[in-house]
Amino acid sequence: MAAQSLTWPRELADVLWLLQSPALIRRDRYPLVGDARLHLAGQQLQAQWQDQDRDRLAAEAAEWVTAQPRTYKLGIRAEALLVWALRQLPRFRLLASQLQLRDGSTCLGELDFLIEDRVLQRYEHWELALKFFGWSGAAWVGPDSKDLLTQKLQRMQGRQLALSQTNAFQDWLEQQAPEAKRSPWQRRLLSRGFAFVPWGKALPTDQAEVSRHAQQGWLLHRDRLPSAAEFPSIHRWASLPRDLWMSRYVHDRDRAGIVAEARSLLELAAIAPQDTAQFVVGCNAQGIEISRGFLVHPDWPQMANHPPT
Repeated sequence: MAAQSLTWPRELADVLWLLQSPALIRRDRYPLVGDARLHLAGQQLQAQWQDQDRDRLAAEAAEWVTAQPRTYKLGIRAEALLVWALRQLPRFRLLASQLQLRDGSTCLGELDFLIEDRVLQRYEHWELALKFFGWSGAAWVGPDSKDLLTQKLQRMQGRQLALSQTNAFQDWLEQQAPEAKRSPWQRRLLSRGFAFVPWGKALPTDQAEVSRHAQQGWLLHRDRLPSAAEFPSIHRWASLPRDLWMSRYVHDRDRAGIVAEARSLLELAAIAPQDTAQFVVGCNAQGIEISRGFLVHPDWPQMANHPPT
């Protein structure tokens, strides 16, 4: 992401992160939305925003997100931001978003995005895969040990993407977008997020899900923290809520929303909430994030849904 976007409001920075970040998931294993056209879309938005009031744009984006249901969930918030952004891009026509597909009285599931790409002249069904997972040594596990990335991706590929192959979807097209029924549909995962590997370790080469180009962070158990000497460039630490997990943290812009802050990682680990894994960032002297990771419980990933107290 361009360095200048660090001075932009959080909503705009998150949109650019969603469009321009590298894919989290391996392209040779899963059908992904192409990064090149999304990166170009981000560049086009940046150019459009150069001469506009960015605070006003961010307020419009925030108002749109707030008006949508369930945006306290990070994935739903990200979907809402993408809808707001896609509507500003002439290349894409958004036929529907968060579409609940029904077969009579039965809800079959929800489709994230139905898109017409006017440049490529084709229709696409996108599902957003926004994931933040840690490497356990054997699998990618959620920071609170509740989810496995493999299972999440299998469900998205086998169930979510398959929704646009159902008779119910064809019926919806017939009623709402008959011109799109005459064309073949492509199905893609829009894959974003971070892969967190144990402190001092490299991304494993024998795992089948995460791309080697994915954005990475570190993972530390609370009872095995390295000394402050391991972080010579970090001047402050902050524990962040989920709505600050996407684009890079900037202290002057984002500090009002943080969970806790401290001068050292040891101090932060002591004062941050203990009942869940903590997403933390380290900032340089200018208050800009230069490191991010998860602080997890001592028995992660074996910990069940009820962590020790």
